[in-house]
Amino acid sequence: MNHIYLIEDLGLILMAASLMMLLTRRLKTPAIVNYLLAGLAIGPAMGLIQETSHLDYISETGIVLLLFLVGIELNIGQFKKAGKEVLWAGFWQMSLTCIAVFGLAFGFQHPLQTSIILGLAFMFSSTVVVVKLLQEDRSMRAFHGRVSVGVLLLQDVAALAAITLVSSLGGSAESLDASMTTILVTSVGGMGMLIGFTWIASRYIVNPALNWSLPIPGMMFIWSLGWCFLFVAIAHGFGLSHEIGAFLAGLSLAQSRFSSELRRRVHPLMNFFVVIFFVVLGIGIKFNLSATMWLQVFTLSACVMLLKCLIIIGVLWKMGRRKEGSILV
Repeated sequence: MNHIYLIEDLGLILMAASLMMLLTRRLKTPAIVNYLLAGLAIGPAMGLIQETSHLDYISETGIVLLLFLVGIELNIGQFKKAGKEVLWAGFWQMSLTCIAVFGLAFGFQHPLQTSIILGLAFMFSSTVVVVKLLQEDRSMRAFHGRVSVGVLLLQDVAALAAITLVSSLGGSAESLDASMTTILVTSVGGMGMLIGFTWIASRYIVNPALNWSLPIPGMMFIWSLGWCFLFVAIAHGFGLSHEIGAFLAGLSLAQSRFSSELRRRVHPLMNFFVVIFFVVLGIGIKFNLSATMWLQVFTLSACVMLLKCLIIIGVLWKMGRRKEGSILV
């Protein structure tokens, strides 16, 4: 019976998203906000969908396709130009945010271990939210778009070390050192190999494969999706995030003469899955927190958003970038 519930829930999600878009079109609210509101309406408000575990894998596909599309829209040359800014902005933003949130959480009298976890959690940003906003604004190829995507992918790599640290907090120092060393060697080595394969594929594999698939209707689209999920599987095997694999798969196709055609074909499919992702996210929002906890949530969130903005602006301005571009990042 589960497959019947899945179909019913998907239909309800799509109808709720469509109705919310119609109701708010005069307000011109971002699509992401509308999808979240649709999720709140059919989830916490009306209780039409309460369990979302059967939808999680479907919604994650939206993230994969979104980052795949981002990779196709950029190219390796454009991405390399922003490399220095990405590294410095990402490093200082994550480091200072983690320290500041740890201090605030400890000031709210949370235990040391909880404060460390909160500091690590708040130093990351939502890749899918930022990328979707950049895409709607058509600014993915602009300087602030490239730097933002680069910082988000850098955070995905750093998240591996953070997860290892959190999972080892209760263990000994020796086990923590061993875990950190293993995960860093595997992920950094895997990242290097995947980047190398991306470069080789973009030069020697992609164009012949796409030319081969061209005479068969629909084959190029199917092949490109298979290529995307192959990269995702390889990234997963190295302990890297699905987003990194999907992005590099797209980046390997960006140099192809068929990149515009691939973007046109993947975009509608990506939109379908992204709608599901954000509506499911809205369904999962919980309001059963105490007044004290809500105060802490708002305080930490406001401080983190302000701090991240100031850090990024400061770092990029110090590196000689214009104030307008730094503020947009």
